[in-house]
Order: sequence, then structure tokens, then C-alpha cells
Amino acid sequence: MGSFNKSYSEYYDLLYKKKDYQKEYLLIKKLIKKNLNRPKKLLDMGCGTGKYSNLLTKMKLKVVGLDKSNFMIKEAKKKFKRKKNLSFIQSDLKKFRSNEKFDIVSALFHILSYQTTNKDVDKFFKTCHNILNPKGVIIFDFWFKPGVLNLKQPNKFRKVTTKINNIIRLTTSNWFKKHDRIDDVHEMLIFDKKNKLKKNFIETHKMRYFDVSFIKTKLKKNNFQFLSCVDISTNRFPTQNSWGALVLAKKKVNE
Repeated sequence: MGSFNKSYSEYYDLLYKKKDYQKEYLLIKKLIKKNLNRPKKLLDMGCGTGKYSNLLTKMKLKVVGLDKSNFMIKEAKKKFKRKKNLSFIQSDLKKFRSNEKFDIVSALFHILSYQTTNKDVDKFFKTCHNILNPKGVIIFDFWFKPGVLNLKQPNKFRKVTTKINNIIRLTTSNWFKKHDRIDDVHEMLIFDKKNKLKKNFIETHKMRYFDVSFIKTKLKKNNFQFLSCVDISTNRFPTQNSWGALVLAKKKVNE
């Protein structure tokens, strides 16, 4: 019942094949270039199968992708084994230590929302601070509390058709509003072209939603300067119609 196990990792890219990674990358690139001069190295936390990591190499960066799931890392290495300036490491981001320093840390596709306790949020930011160069930046997104409470989306259905399979994901959302958390229970059903069930399994993804004031407080506590916040789909400050928010912050020096 964990997250990003073997079976889910195998079908992950298919589930999100319509996601416009390129559009999001261009916005991320613009924000980084506006706030950081000539970065060289980037750590992509929660890199999954490496799609963002690969796009970020277009900025002439050395990119290291990091993910807790060994299965997701295997998929990423398989996809991008011939890609220069791109490598992958399996590690829990909250425990990751490195002698190598980075100019940028990215944590995209709501990685912060997987940190469901205040302690985990602090560990996340502390890790980022420790591995960033002076004046390095962190760019991350999360479930935006006003939008989540407004849009709700309690149950979801997704179907993907390939040449050999029909893939269905049924999602039931269990709300824990006292903890600003939703547990998304994903049931995956894989059918062949004759509609015979080949495989089914369940994963539970525990997700926390945040408001911007909370994020600003945590950034300040962990010695970051808040720079900007936008809805990644509109490039404007998030509203009640925004499920997610993207934040850019800079590591403070001489704390």
C-alpha cells in the first residue's frame, strides 16, 4: 500500500503522457534565469522517471535526479542511460547528504506535498539548504490549500489506451481536514485489448496541502528568502481555482 512501487512505476509515464512538461519547463527556466546567474549544477528531488530532469539539462546544467523509489530510478536510468550531464541516485530526500554542492534544487510535481508532517517539511528544507551553494535557489510546487478546498475533486477516473493495454486508474480521496491531508487511494486495472484483466493493484499516496503563509514561515525558519509564487499553469499568483502553487526561494547567506 506504499507509493511508487514496481507496478505503479511501470505505468507512471503512461498515466501522465498528456502532461505538458515542456510548457512547465519553460516557465521554470524563465524564473531561474531571472534570479540566478550562470548556474552549473541542479539536484532534481523526487525526480521520478526523469522527465523534468532531462528537460532541465537543456539549460546546460549538470543534473542529478534523486528519488526514494528504487523502481522509479530504474525506469529513469533505463530511459536516459545515454544522456550526457544526467545521472540518477536512489535516496530518501530527507536523509540525503552530499559533499557536492548545487546551484539549484528542484522538487517538482508536488514533492513537498508528500511531506505530511511539519517535521518532514523542516527536514526537506534543511536538506535543500545544506546542499545548496551560497545564494543558490530552490524551486518547488505543492497542493495549494485554497484551491484544494474549493475544487475538492473527491474521486477521479483516468483511462489510457496503448497498443497492447487499456489502463484505468480509479482514485478515491479520503480527507483529513484537521491535518490538511488527503489520502489518494489509486486502484490500477490493466486490461488487454480483449478486455481481459491482466493485473490490478492499489497504491495509497498521502498528500498534504499548504497555504502560502505557512510556506513563507517554513522558508524563513530554514534560512531561505521567499522570492515568488505562481500557478504553474497560468504564471500568475494562485487563486481558488489553482490546485497547485510553484514557489522560488533563495538560500540566505551570513545567517
